[in-house]
Amino acid sequence: MRTFWWTGSPAASPSPAEARREAGFTLLEVLVAFAIMAVAMTALLQAFGGGLVAARRTDAASQSLAAARSLLERVGSELPIVSGTRTGGDAGLQWQVSVARRKSPLDQIKEPEPRYALFDVVVTVTATGAAPVSLVTVRMAAVQ
Repeated sequence: MRTFWWTGSPAASPSPAEARREAGFTLLEVLVAFAIMAVAMTALLQAFGGGLVAARRTDAASQSLAAARSLLERVGSELPIVSGTRTGGDAGLQWQVSVARRKSPLDQIKEPEPRYALFDVVVTVTATGAAPVSLVTVRMAAVQ
């Protein structure tokens, strides 16, 4: 037993050798702490990486949808309504517009030549990193 000089009371104090031994962390404790921190950082980076990938996919899908809507609006005004398929692409987007004549009651009209017919219009847009977007509508147009 030693007497602490600041209190003057006897207390159990570690010997100098024991004090040195408990003064810091062991190498094993430091390695375990780093391993735990590495596992936690890996999980965080994977979560953030997954969020970034999902954000890119969502952005590509919204660009595809906007391009498909724009193309669908152009059918009949800029793009003629004629049976067939047209393709193109720009800025990482590939598109296809398919027009096919639809059988309808208009075909039953007894005229020498029907003047109008219904057409199925399918617009498909594919962006890099996103699923294809397809929009379908029916348009009436003069028969050529």
